Amino acid sequence: MSLDWTIVALGGLGAMVAMAALWLVQRRTGDAGIADVGWALGVGALALLYAWFGQGYGLRRALVAVMGGIWALRLAVYLLCDRVLQGEEDGRYQMLRH
Repeated sequence: MSLDWTIVALGGLGAMVAMAALWLVQRRTGDAGIADVGWALGVGALALLYAWFGQGYGLRRALVAVMGGIWALRLAVYLLCDRVLQGEEDGRYQMLRH
């Protein structure tokens, strides 16, 4: 058996809503770096959600959840501290706007 498609759809919908909210934040602030932080946290949240509701060997699902959650949290904290809070937007976003 596989993951229930309802959970997959709810996870995707939640990620879309979160990214849309972050898009509104970047429109207001002019700094799109917050989207990177949100993306990292969203991937980690989906790893946790899908591991929790997925089927299969419980220990393996728990390991996927822990590894995905730790990776996402580490990346999000790094992006937040190193890029977003430093005050200058990532050059990729500035280039895309021009």
